[in-house]
Amino acid sequence: MTKWLSPKTGFTLPSVMIVSIIMFGVLTLAMRFVSQSASSLRDIYYSQLAREAVESGVAHATDCLKDNGYVAQWTNASPLRQNTNCNGVVDGSAPAFIVSGSTVRSSYHIGLPQSNSSGAQRITVVATVELLRSGTSTVWSSYTNSGYANIGATTSFGSVTFGYSLSGAFFGVIDSQGRAMTAGYNGEGQLGNGTIINQTTPVNYQLPSGVKAERMFTSFLSQGRYLFVTGSDGNLYAAGRNVDGELGIGRYSTYEATPQRVSLPAGFKTRSVAVTTGNAYFVGQDSLGNHRIYATGLCRQGALGNGSTCTNTSTPVMVSMPTPTSDLTRPVLDSDWTQSTNITTDNPSVFVRTIGGRVYGWGLNVNGQMGTGNTTDMTTPVQIGTFGNTGQPMAKQLAFDGGTLYIVTDTGRLFVVGRASQEAYLTSGMLLGASSRLKYRADPTKCLTYEGPGLPLTLRACGTSATANQLFAFRPDTRVESSGYCIERYTGGTAIGTNLVSGSCSSAYIERQDWEIGVVSGYKLYNKFTDKCLDAAIPTTVKLGACTDANNTTQEWLIENANTTREVPLPEGTKAVRVTTDQRSTLVLLDNGEIWGAGANHSGQLGIGITRSFSAVLKKMILPAGRKAVDVYTTMAGSHDSLNAYSNTFVVLDNGDVMGSGSNQLGTLGIGTFGGYYITPQKMNLPTGVKAKSVQSGLGTTVVLSTAGQIYTVGNNSNGQLGDGTTINSATPAARPYVNVLPPVIF
Repeated sequence: MTKWLSPKTGFTLPSVMIVSIIMFGVLTLAMRFVSQSASSLRDIYYSQLAREAVESGVAHATDCLKDNGYVAQWTNASPLRQNTNCNGVVDGSAPAFIVSGSTVRSSYHIGLPQSNSSGAQRITVVATVELLRSGTSTVWSSYTNSGYANIGATTSFGSVTFGYSLSGAFFGVIDSQGRAMTAGYNGEGQLGNGTIINQTTPVNYQLPSGVKAERMFTSFLSQGRYLFVTGSDGNLYAAGRNVDGELGIGRYSTYEATPQRVSLPAGFKTRSVAVTTGNAYFVGQDSLGNHRIYATGLCRQGALGNGSTCTNTSTPVMVSMPTPTSDLTRPVLDSDWTQSTNITTDNPSVFVRTIGGRVYGWGLNVNGQMGTGNTTDMTTPVQIGTFGNTGQPMAKQLAFDGGTLYIVTDTGRLFVVGRASQEAYLTSGMLLGASSRLKYRADPTKCLTYEGPGLPLTLRACGTSATANQLFAFRPDTRVESSGYCIERYTGGTAIGTNLVSGSCSSAYIERQDWEIGVVSGYKLYNKFTDKCLDAAIPTTVKLGACTDANNTTQEWLIENANTTREVPLPEGTKAVRVTTDQRSTLVLLDNGEIWGAGANHSGQLGIGITRSFSAVLKKMILPAGRKAVDVYTTMAGSHDSLNAYSNTFVVLDNGDVMGSGSNQLGTLGIGTFGGYYITPQKMNLPTGVKAKSVQSGLGTTVVLSTAGQIYTVGNNSNGQLGDGTTINSATPAARPYVNVLPPVIF
């Protein structure tokens, strides 16, 4: 009888056989699985090679399209391959395959792109990976991967932030995905890409992961050494020069090329930033809803505005402003304006427009720009004028050129305070004809004085009881007015020595009352109908005299700075809409669509059709008949004649055209040629159908934002600021592909 072994003593034969069969099945299954896994891994590997070939094809097509203005040069009959040029012609010096080995090789071909509704070009890349038999190089298997990509899809921008210093120009934009992109001069790291290398194509302003850019700020004047960006996380980030701690990041450094968070109090939301060399100012709202201004950098002439012991700081301190300090119910930038309407700074004076339309200022006051009646620097903010007070007009826009403040009110009136001329008596017009005393250059203690209707003009000691009668305004029609009466030569008198009197301002007296200033050498008041000048050779009265160099000492007058606010005489029946200024030229946009300007005109930047180096009174810019201006922008890099090549004014017309006057040495006007100075505005050669929304310019570079949100650049490209991948100047504006085109989207 057969005995069964217990489990403790062993297995019976049938049990062993069963287990063996099971183990054999498992082994067979495992071998099959290993074989299938090897096959799957092989498929994954070669499919990935094909995918990489697709990406190589996309890169090839992208480069070819960029280099030819996004127009394909290859065809279906001559497709783009890894070994062809952009025309689809085989290049014998190029490798025949992407990957080429004894057992594998890969390639791609691309037919003619197809346009899609997004404005992009859709390309199809067919990639092939071939497996070769070792020794014979015959194909025994292949893998194919088809990929698609949208190339050349344009993005749309709502604004452009343009900045420049005498070292170079740059600009920044924020795209629809919240990416901040920058290009151009980067010598102080202001592009925020981690380097100080100039960039000829846009680079990312490096915000923390997940943070999107919302607003971007730099200096409007020629001090663009910084770039500030507000992030979706509520923080403000800064890049650029930081020698004086002006970035406000809590430390001093030569520069910061990687954006750093500004050390503002927790919960503070920045709405606007104003910067000048050595200082930055942050306008916003704290966690409790209070409107505040913080300042950082140098403590000079009261620039920090905190009224305390003057100590430089790299951590922002609160300005001692009355609250509220900024009208946050209005946008920082009006929809079509490129400059802030709320805060402006330079040199270092700071001015802020507050809720209710009041104006406050602090800092340097050497030209009387604080409107206090003296030149004492202000360490804490002081109200300027009566704007926003009960029954008074409210300030609508501020503009400051480093010495003169301009204030546009909600009623369309224009006021000015500060510097009258940039360089002694040689270049003037900063007051735009507003009332000021005319000091006798030969004896600046004496001033031209109005004595009464019909009475001869005299010289009196400046600041006597007749002070009110020593204020003379230059009307746009060039009449010189004091106390409601105009300077005129005596009726019928044209001879040298004829008395000059005060008469009722009337167009009937045009030949007697039409005066120019600065037409002849120095500051001479000239009557063009008599070819005579106002002469104070006899100090008790003022008479007509021959305009000669020999009479310079008796005929030259200095326009005194205005240390209280003065109203600018505008053309009859008009209102001011906005004002733009930079260094020595100032332009005013009126409600009738006209542009009037005054100040420096050495390059023809006033666009008034004359070559005079300056105009002390408002003159009308020459615009095309039937057209109205909707925006104006003026620029001058520095204040010296050696920088004439950078002086320009641009106007956007109601039909979207751009008109420019001034220097075209670097192709700045965008008229297709280089060289020359244009005293009459020229039409920029924008592509057919393109309409401008805004224009910015500086250091010979011009940036146009179209109504469709595209950016067109022209002019100086020494730092790559045109964004076309080169440093070659251009005289024709173009939507540079590197600026306006999104990266390829592969799918």
